[in-house]
Amino acid sequence: MDLKQMRYFVALYEERNMTRAARRVHVVQAAVSQQIRRLEASFGLELFERAATGVVPNAIAHRLYPLCLQALEAADDVRTALSESSGQIAGKVSFGILSALPPLIVPQILMEFHEQYPGVELAVRDGYSQHLLEGVVLGDLDFAIVARAEPRPTVKQVVLAEEELTAVVSNETYPTGDKMSGRELAQMRVVLPSAGNFQRNFMVSEMEKRGIAIRPEIEVDSAVSVFQIVTQPGWVSIISPSTFPVNQFGSRLRCVQLIEPTLKRTLVLAYPQHKELSPAASLLVQSFTEALRQSRLFDVVRDRAV
Repeated sequence: MDLKQMRYFVALYEERNMTRAARRVHVVQAAVSQQIRRLEASFGLELFERAATGVVPNAIAHRLYPLCLQALEAADDVRTALSESSGQIAGKVSFGILSALPPLIVPQILMEFHEQYPGVELAVRDGYSQHLLEGVVLGDLDFAIVARAEPRPTVKQVVLAEEELTAVVSNETYPTGDKMSGRELAQMRVVLPSAGNFQRNFMVSEMEKRGIAIRPEIEVDSAVSVFQIVTQPGWVSIISPSTFPVNQFGSRLRCVQLIEPTLKRTLVLAYPQHKELSPAASLLVQSFTEALRQSRLFDVVRDRAV
């Protein structure tokens, strides 16, 4: 079983679908199917049960999966060590990015980084902070850039940047004024992320410190759903201004500075507590930090542990 077959096997095992697995390893579907069938034929066994909706790993595949992960990680470590010894930056960096980051920042960073360091293979996952942190805990991700979360003993969180949160309302609900107090917001119909979300808990607790009780009538994690709800008269939410889709909602909604209290979202770099970032990963983090600074939406903070 060579490294290519291992990569294809791991992709298919995790994706449970030939098309998605092929897209992930940047080949056509037939290439993945051919390699998997060749592997099965070499040992006279089957690894997956074929179904109409995709594939299902069998007991042999479940046993093989962690071994392949270890082998691929070791191969990456060998490649990285050789590259570092030759003065080149190479290897593979698997990392997670908060979906709510400004949409133009991420692709621009990836393209520029790839052009500068073509020997580095990038594997990017986006999603909610809690899911990405789980990827760091499980070792699937080398690091993640997420909103600050509850401390975890195996994950180190280092503050990268902070962003002042704003209220978002419809033009009809709040036609004038560029500032809104927490007490004004509490008198409206509020939609916030679901209970248990770290950022939601932070918002509510900061309000409570000022004697303001925020009781959301609707709890929803989808940003698009939040914006749709707030287009209705009387509704309000608290958001990161960098996530506001001006092209989609700019004519119907507006961001208003939130005061008394002022709230800030904190972006952190999360990575395993007892593992240093590789040179390639460190350079990539630097690229993201510089992009956040240039966006002018964030106050960049350096080397401050949570």
